[in-house]
Amino acid sequence: MRIFFDTEFTGLHQNTTLISIGCIDENGRTFYAESTDYDRSQVDDWIQKNVISNLTPEKAIIGNLELIKNKITEWLSKYDHCEMWSDCLSYDWMLFNQLFGHAFNIPENVGYIPFDICVRFKILNINPDISRENFIGIKNKKSKHNALFDALIIKKCYEKLDIIEFYNKFYVYCYYDQNNIPFYIGKGCNNRWYYHLYESQNIKKDGNYYNPHKSRKIKKIINEIGINAFITNNIKLLHTDLTEKKALKKEKELIKSIGRRDLKTGPLTNLTPGGEFCIGNYFKSEEHCQKISKTLMGHKRSFDSCLKQSGSVSGKNNPMYGKNHTNKTKQKISKRNSKPVTINGIYYKSITYAAEQLNVSGTTITRWNNSQKTAKKYVSIINKLVQS
Repeated sequence: MRIFFDTEFTGLHQNTTLISIGCIDENGRTFYAESTDYDRSQVDDWIQKNVISNLTPEKAIIGNLELIKNKITEWLSKYDHCEMWSDCLSYDWMLFNQLFGHAFNIPENVGYIPFDICVRFKILNINPDISRENFIGIKNKKSKHNALFDALIIKKCYEKLDIIEFYNKFYVYCYYDQNNIPFYIGKGCNNRWYYHLYESQNIKKDGNYYNPHKSRKIKKIINEIGINAFITNNIKLLHTDLTEKKALKKEKELIKSIGRRDLKTGPLTNLTPGGEFCIGNYFKSEEHCQKISKTLMGHKRSFDSCLKQSGSVSGKNNPMYGKNHTNKTKQKISKRNSKPVTINGIYYKSITYAAEQLNVSGTTITRWNNSQKTAKKYVSIINKLVQS
């Protein structure tokens, strides 16, 4: 169990003393205690204003360090193993250990290696000095420097970083034929590599496969050796743990190096040079732009055509012309838009609430949610194919 914790103390110096400690586990179970043993002579104006004034004795276990040690030991005993997380944790971890007199005396179920959320910010190329409250979209900062409030902030930051990492863990993959010759290069995240298997079996567009050469080749191989063998032997991850930008670059490099079948430069069934697709956007290659330009060049819609298109959806032709939604209809729309969503295993009561908590737009939440549903759909379908 991950335990997110924070301490408040009497200053950034060697002889600092514990004022309070707050903990919260992954499921929201909390512990909060305030010490009566802190050195009041070390309390300066800043600590008085920002820490002491934010103590919440009505929610706290209040007592000396011995009492706090016993109570937190009892609280931690409910877990088989505790993975301790904090923020800029050098003082927090030192004061936690000090409660038990020595690092070797901390409860046996508490991991002796603590983890710092600052490192996660750094690894994901986010400024580790970023305001934590701004990062998770909390506007009310009045409770800042209350140990339990700050522990909750650490937890929420961790959860958002989980989501960012989940949607930014990209890889480059390759499909091989039975002679171990590559025939498709792609980049993706989550279960993107599953998509082509599903597409080859089911998805058509205007009666044709999106990429007929690729899809037919996959289908032919699966029919010959079975989907289990195909997944095990014919799909390989070439590069993992990439940012999306790096994955796009690698994809493009590999396609160019190996060569495309349609250009008669190699065996790949890719129809573009790669590097075009980006989550939430579509970056068109120069080649693609030229094709679009050539097709549309010189073609202009006439004024009559524009008027006709406008008239087809204006005035009485608009189904809502002269009408207003009834309160009942508005409530139905509101209810439909306020359905709960689960993002990366975390439940939110609505898309709007999730967007506020994660500091992103509602559109982004919808896209994330749909992406998860799509991935699950592909996994389910492929699993059925594997079992059949």
